[in-house]
Amino acid sequence: MELASTLGTLRTIKDASRNKWELNFKLVAALDSVDLCGQLGETDLFLGADIKSDEDTRINQSIGAWLIYNPMEPVLQSNSHGMAQMESDEHSVYRKFHFDHDMTLEENADCHWPWTHLQYGGKCKKDLLPYEANKIKYNLHSCVDFPRLPSPPYDFVLIFDLFTRQFKSELSQIHLESKWKKLVKKSEWLWLEKYYQTINDYFVQTRPETLYEYSQKIEPLA
Repeated sequence: MELASTLGTLRTIKDASRNKWELNFKLVAALDSVDLCGQLGETDLFLGADIKSDEDTRINQSIGAWLIYNPMEPVLQSNSHGMAQMESDEHSVYRKFHFDHDMTLEENADCHWPWTHLQYGGKCKKDLLPYEANKIKYNLHSCVDFPRLPSPPYDFVLIFDLFTRQFKSELSQIHLESKWKKLVKKSEWLWLEKYYQTINDYFVQTRPETLYEYSQKIEPLA
């Protein structure tokens, strides 16, 4: 599959670059038909990445994962499962996750969350999505972007692998390819080895901080 080679460019750029760079990446995958609260429809997985490097080759990364539902027929009334009224040509964002690796925290003393964190919901940038803005329904409150939960520093490859394993689509077959598995393992070593080693150090040494406090000191990936 060419997808493995395409996503592999993320690692190539990270390994080869010694100057500032920026990369934006988007991917939409049609998932198998989903029965959402008794309403059959089509669901898209949308992944968007904004990855930057500064002069010291530190990585600032933001990856959004959206699950977007389109009913096969109009939803005429809201139901007890929280399904709102929808037209058949509308798209509803019913899950939105945000994975951040934020190297700017050391420049902002008012930020008290970990370098690498996970958000649920948050701001909805409809211009990122491949649909008409007035046909997108987003019922989560955009102004609420807390809490930011401690999370391992996943890159685009690892996020793609996670979601396509749990949601079936035509792309799910990629996990059977040896080339893809090698790419995932490279990403695991690049992004996860230092993080888990730091967490392990916390438990093998007596420290005054809680694990949450200690996780805020984990240095951003370089």
